[in-house]
Amino acid sequence: MAQAVDAKTLKGWLSDGRELALFDVRELGPYSEGHPFFAVPLCYSRLELDVERLAPSKAVRMVVFDGNEGIAARAARRLEAMGYTGVHVLTG
Repeated sequence: MAQAVDAKTLKGWLSDGRELALFDVRELGPYSEGHPFFAVPLCYSRLELDVERLAPSKAVRMVVFDGNEGIAARAARRLEAMGYTGVHVLTG
Protein backbone atom coordinates (compact mmCIF):
# COMPACT_ATOMS: atom_id res chain seq x y z
CA MET A 1 0.00 0.00 0.00
CA ALA A 2 1.30 3.44 -0.92
CA GLN A 3 2.58 5.56 1.93
CA ALA A 4 1.53 9.14 2.54
CA VAL A 5 4.16 11.86 2.32
CA ASP A 6 3.74 15.47 3.41
CA ALA A 7 4.97 18.59 1.64
CA LYS A 8 7.82 19.17 4.10
CA THR A 9 9.23 15.68 3.48
CA LEU A 10 8.80 16.05 -0.28
CA LYS A 11 10.70 19.34 -0.18
CA GLY A 12 13.63 17.53 1.43
CA TRP A 13 13.47 14.73 -1.13
CA LEU A 14 13.72 17.24 -3.99
CA SER A 15 17.20 18.19 -2.87
CA ASP A 16 18.59 14.96 -1.39
CA GLY A 17 20.28 13.80 -4.62
CA ARG A 18 18.30 10.57 -4.92
CA GLU A 19 16.13 9.74 -7.92
CA LEU A 20 12.55 10.97 -7.56
CA ALA A 21 9.55 10.90 -9.90
CA LEU A 22 6.95 13.56 -9.04
CA PHE A 23 3.72 13.07 -10.99
CA ASP A 24 0.61 15.22 -11.15
CA VAL A 25 -2.10 12.69 -12.02
CA ARG A 26 -4.79 15.27 -12.80
CA GLU A 27 -5.86 15.80 -16.39
CA LEU A 28 -4.04 18.46 -18.43
CA GLY A 29 -6.60 21.24 -17.84
CA PRO A 30 -6.17 21.34 -14.06
CA TYR A 31 -2.41 20.68 -14.42
CA SER A 32 -2.05 23.73 -16.67
CA GLU A 33 -3.78 25.93 -14.08
CA GLY A 34 -0.97 25.34 -11.60
CA HIS A 35 1.37 22.67 -10.28
CA PRO A 36 4.60 22.32 -8.30
CA PHE A 37 7.64 23.40 -10.29
CA PHE A 38 9.24 19.96 -10.67
CA ALA A 39 5.99 18.04 -11.29
CA VAL A 40 5.50 16.12 -14.52
CA PRO A 41 1.98 15.58 -15.88
CA LEU A 42 0.89 11.94 -15.87
CA CYS A 43 -2.84 12.07 -16.49
CA TYR A 44 -4.75 9.31 -14.73
CA SER A 45 -6.50 8.50 -18.01
CA ARG A 46 -3.09 7.75 -19.63
CA LEU A 47 -1.30 6.34 -16.58
CA GLU A 48 -0.70 2.82 -17.87
CA LEU A 49 0.26 4.10 -21.34
CA ASP A 50 2.85 6.64 -20.20
CA VAL A 51 4.31 5.65 -16.84
CA GLU A 52 6.87 3.11 -18.08
CA ARG A 53 8.31 5.72 -20.45
CA LEU A 54 8.48 8.35 -17.71
CA ALA A 55 9.60 6.02 -14.90
CA PRO A 56 11.29 2.93 -16.37
CA SER A 57 12.63 1.74 -13.00
CA LYS A 58 9.93 -0.02 -10.94
CA ALA A 59 11.94 0.78 -7.79
CA VAL A 60 12.01 4.56 -8.30
CA ARG A 61 10.89 6.68 -5.38
CA MET A 62 7.65 8.13 -6.74
CA VAL A 63 5.20 10.72 -5.45
CA VAL A 64 1.78 11.17 -7.04
CA PHE A 65 -0.65 13.96 -6.24
CA ASP A 66 -3.90 15.54 -7.33
CA GLY A 67 -6.06 18.42 -6.15
CA ASN A 68 -7.53 16.39 -3.25
CA GLU A 69 -10.02 14.58 -5.50
CA GLY A 70 -8.86 11.07 -4.61
CA ILE A 71 -7.27 10.46 -8.01
CA ALA A 72 -3.78 10.11 -6.54
CA ALA A 73 -4.86 7.25 -4.26
CA ARG A 74 -6.38 5.39 -7.22
CA ALA A 75 -3.27 6.07 -9.30
CA ALA A 76 -1.05 4.75 -6.50
CA ARG A 77 -3.03 1.49 -6.38
CA ARG A 78 -2.72 1.08 -10.16
CA LEU A 79 1.02 1.80 -10.05
CA GLU A 80 1.58 -0.74 -7.30
CA ALA A 81 -0.42 -3.31 -9.28
CA MET A 82 1.98 -2.64 -12.18
CA GLY A 83 4.93 -3.48 -9.91
CA TYR A 84 6.12 -0.05 -8.71
CA THR A 85 7.40 -0.41 -5.16
CA GLY A 86 8.27 3.13 -4.02
CA VAL A 87 4.91 4.85 -4.51
CA HIS A 88 3.86 7.67 -2.17
CA VAL A 89 0.79 9.92 -2.18
CA LEU A 90 1.29 13.60 -1.35
CA THR A 91 -0.98 14.79 1.44
CA GLY A 92 -2.19 18.29 2.14
